[in-house]
Amino acid sequence: MKITKIINWTGFISAVLLSATAQAYSPDLLEDMCKKPHFRDFSLPTYSAPENKEVAPESEFTIMLSPWTDPKTIKLTAKNEPIKFTIESNDSFHRITAKVPATFTGKYVRLNLTAKAVLGCGEKEGWLLKVADGKPTAAAVEPVKAEAQVVAEPVKTEAPEAPVVVEGQAAQSEPAKPTAEAETTPVAPATK
Repeated sequence: MKITKIINWTGFISAVLLSATAQAYSPDLLEDMCKKPHFRDFSLPTYSAPENKEVAPESEFTIMLSPWTDPKTIKLTAKNEPIKFTIESNDSFHRITAKVPATFTGKYVRLNLTAKAVLGCGEKEGWLLKVADGKPTAAAVEPVKAEAQVVAEPVKTEAPEAPVVVEGQAAQSEPAKPTAEAETTPVAPATK
């Protein structure tokens, strides 16, 4: 009778362990264990009601993605139109670089990014933009860089050499005249 109880308990414990192991490899649990891609550092200002920030047409932007993202699965769209982008990848991140299409000038557009992780689970994200009617002027985009003023250095002149006395000739008694130093004038900075 004892042997029968031992066999029954051994069979019961084996069945419990095997069923737990089989469930660990189910597709549902695998998806729960999968790390979804993370999107961060979107470089353009998103549109929101109080600020009403706009971006210039054809503005370049970047998005950082987690390193476990599969770069072959990345899709970037705006109003269901694919947007061309470049990917820079290393062990720490994937960086997408793209431009806002010129066809959306003066319109609201939502950029949508979808990607899957290496293990198969996916993630999607979007950013709402208001594209300005025209490009801002160059003065508004880049601050004017002040040029350093160039100051002229004084010109150095050498004093005349002392007269050379040759045997049999009388030495000239005329003293050497000091030379006037050249006047220095500052050079005006170049203007554009």
